Amino acid sequence: MSNDRSRLAYTRQVEVYVELLARLVAGENQKSKRTKAIAALATLVGARPMARAVSEEKLSRAILKSAADKLKSQVG
Repeated sequence: MSNDRSRLAYTRQVEVYVELLARLVAGENQKSKRTKAIAALATLVGARPMARAVSEEKLSRAILKSAADKLKSQVG
């Protein structure tokens, strides 16, 4: 039961972030903006732990820079 509550709380927070990002990204309509916002959030959430997990600083920076560059090109 606590797992369900945790997932519900996490879902609500993800929705907050998606809504916030959707207001910031360019898009033709709300669905397009939401799709870009979800992709941006997923990229941010995935890139950070990946960058922290690798042992090479150069690779870590490259992961973060690649994610940032991709986001800039997609959401702008």
